[in-house]
Amino acid sequence: MAIIGMFISVAAFLIFFMFFGLMANSGFLSLIMAATAITGFVLAAIGYDKSYKISKKGIQAQKDKLKMIISLYLSFAVALYAFNLLFRRPATIYFVAALPYFLAILVLLILIGVIMTLIKIGAAKRTLTTETKSAVPTFTASAKFCRKCGGCVDDKMKFCIKCGAKIEEAENIDNT
Repeated sequence: MAIIGMFISVAAFLIFFMFFGLMANSGFLSLIMAATAITGFVLAAIGYDKSYKISKKGIQAQKDKLKMIISLYLSFAVALYAFNLLFRRPATIYFVAALPYFLAILVLLILIGVIMTLIKIGAAKRTLTTETKSAVPTFTASAKFCRKCGGCVDDKMKFCIKCGAKIEEAENIDNT
């Protein structure tokens, strides 16, 4: 659902610039574009909320958060601009002049959100990797090795991990 919301927001953002001239002359079209952009953001937010509740380690939730961040900023840009055109205040002229700066700030905010979310995804993946590695039994310097296969012998389980030889079989154990 988050990806659908992101696509709606991106489409609204692109269509907004394609039909910018029509929007400047039509308040109804401005209102529709603003509503579409806000709908895209709401869908992305609902999708993020669902994946956050379902995801165990939060990796999918972070990916959906990334989609929500992109959707949020694009929706905000379209809605702000559309409402500004809808009410046709004198500030619209200044807003048009400030559009390049506004887009630069928008891109910067999206990049910051993307970088922060990717860092969180990397941290979540490292946590998963660390937990997986800690599940593997560790051996000290006094570990025993099987003479038959060279695999490690687990003292607690009393067998070779690699070939399955029992630890009681003295001829199969090398204490080096």
